Amino acid sequence: MKRVEREAYLLLTRIDLPKPFSGYLGLCNLCRYADFSGDSPCEESSLDCKHPIEKIAENAYDVWGGDDCWAFRPQWSREDCVDLVGIFLQGKWPDLQELNRPGVHGVG
Repeated sequence: MKRVEREAYLLLTRIDLPKPFSGYLGLCNLCRYADFSGDSPCEESSLDCKHPIEKIAENAYDVWGGDDCWAFRPQWSREDCVDLVGIFLQGKWPDLQELNRPGVHGVG
């Protein structure tokens, strides 16, 4: 995905989100290659990048911390990612499993 196509997603990573998220999204939060352990907003999450290129996976924590990643592939549509940020801005926690269901708007 070219940087110009990632720009909408990168803009979402620059929004300071209130609790329960509390902080900033990283591209990894929106990427289909990211696998997180710790399923509660109150828990610390751990990232495991499943990208097949090892160098990409090695740099995943930098991307999760706010850097760009040329290997980013969205897990959901841009519209759904904007909605996710909107839900976080309301101080709510979205049901990400619902977005992953077949037939829902996700890119999947």
